[in-house]
Amino acid sequence: MCYIDLEEYNINTIIFLYFHRHELNMEIESHMHPASEICSTPAKIETLDSYEDAISHYQSKDFTYIPMPKDGKYYNTEEGWIRDIQSTQIVDQETHLMEVLRRMSNYPFILVDFAEQKQFYEIEIDGDIDLFPEGMIEFADTNEIELNFDGGSVTGEELVEEKEESDPLTVHDVQEEYPEQVGDLVPPYDEQYGIITLVDINKRGIKQMLYKIISQLSSDLATKIESQHPESEDIFKHMRPITIGRWRKDKLNGLNMHISEHMNLLEMMQVIQASDESFVEKCGFDSKDDVTTLNKINDIRNRVMHANRSLIYERKEIEEILDVIDEAERILNNLSD
Repeated sequence: MCYIDLEEYNINTIIFLYFHRHELNMEIESHMHPASEICSTPAKIETLDSYEDAISHYQSKDFTYIPMPKDGKYYNTEEGWIRDIQSTQIVDQETHLMEVLRRMSNYPFILVDFAEQKQFYEIEIDGDIDLFPEGMIEFADTNEIELNFDGGSVTGEELVEEKEESDPLTVHDVQEEYPEQVGDLVPPYDEQYGIITLVDINKRGIKQMLYKIISQLSSDLATKIESQHPESEDIFKHMRPITIGRWRKDKLNGLNMHISEHMNLLEMMQVIQASDESFVEKCGFDSKDDVTTLNKINDIRNRVMHANRSLIYERKEIEEILDVIDEAERILNNLSD
């Protein structure tokens, strides 16, 4: 049994220790590209009681939507209607950006909830009511922790028993009923959420994610081409003059690299299509026609590489991004020796 004396460690310290351990585990298991990389924070949000007075302010900022997550609604400032916020429209900060993209293809915006815990319980200890996050109760029970208070103590097992006899409180319940706990247990309502719109899809986080997979594809295909055509001059006929010029300039400067290091995806496409079927398959393609997939990958690659170009302008273009990622992964997985 592990004992924690709250004369030395108060309840907020215990909660911090729990969250700290939880966060470390989440860091180990977290995805490489979380939603928090691109969301705008804090999101401007309202309630059903306050949104009408705020409409003109949102319109002046060119904000199309007024989220009201506490009430599960949002208001469209351009069309003047209210609709429900779907449960799948709210994600946590660790949600992978790929999942964000999938959901954004169906919704006009995504809310990122920064509240660590979703449910809390009112537990009476020695005549006083304390709030315990559900996760902390499970943590104390699993690790056989006993919490010592002035004049009393409670074990994790007892916390579980109290929990089963209590009704859960949501984050918003805590914000309303225990305002003195806000900031310790939960964030204030106006700081709880971030928001992801089409503007945020064009941020660096998404481009970095795309760059990694497209650059890996380019690198692997270049290696294949060099192996199949070790003499750079043999594939000059598929190269642009500027590519040949850069290769020759590097060679004059003592950089004896294969020309594949200078090729773009369209040049690689031409080289692969001009090769025999066995090499096409080794490069990860089903056929020579399939090699034209590099056209659309190259288009997204150009949007990623040029900082002055937006990645998308309309929500329907998100499907293009998802498709390019799927195709790039398919090709990489099919590469063979």
